[in-house]
Amino acid sequence: MKRIYILRHAKAQKEIKTDDFSRKLSKRGKNELKALFESLQKYEIKWDKIYASSAIRTKKTAQIMAKYYGYDKKDICLIDAFYEADEMGLFAFLKHLDEDIENVLLIGHNPALLKLCELLSSLCLHSFPTSSMLCLECENFKNLKEHSAKLVFFEHIKPLKEN
Repeated sequence: MKRIYILRHAKAQKEIKTDDFSRKLSKRGKNELKALFESLQKYEIKWDKIYASSAIRTKKTAQIMAKYYGYDKKDICLIDAFYEADEMGLFAFLKHLDEDIENVLLIGHNPALLKLCELLSSLCLHSFPTSSMLCLECENFKNLKEHSAKLVFFEHIKPLKEN
């Protein structure tokens, strides 16, 4: 079985002086990623490949997660098209992944990620907050169909902060 890990980037700074693409992670965002990582310790997670939007906040989120999991940050694939991608573009991207990949992490932006999760599974999500990760399982990428993936877990940052 293949696993698709979907992570929304961490909270970014609310700087008016810079464009959206260039916004950096906030201190809160970095702290939430640490809380997410600690919560994810109950799962066995190892990625064969990490793909992320090339936006600054998403790139930094990928680098932090790579560090936590011992993944070489030089192997992170930054994809410009992920910045403005919709769920169908991400779906098509997944269908073209090399079948040698067993576990893939996608890091991107809403609303595309929320809609992708709903497209791939039978979920109806009310939100997909920053620093939250959803994991789905499927038979393979090439024959991936709408609503065919099974939920493995959804670590939602809101409940993590309440503990």
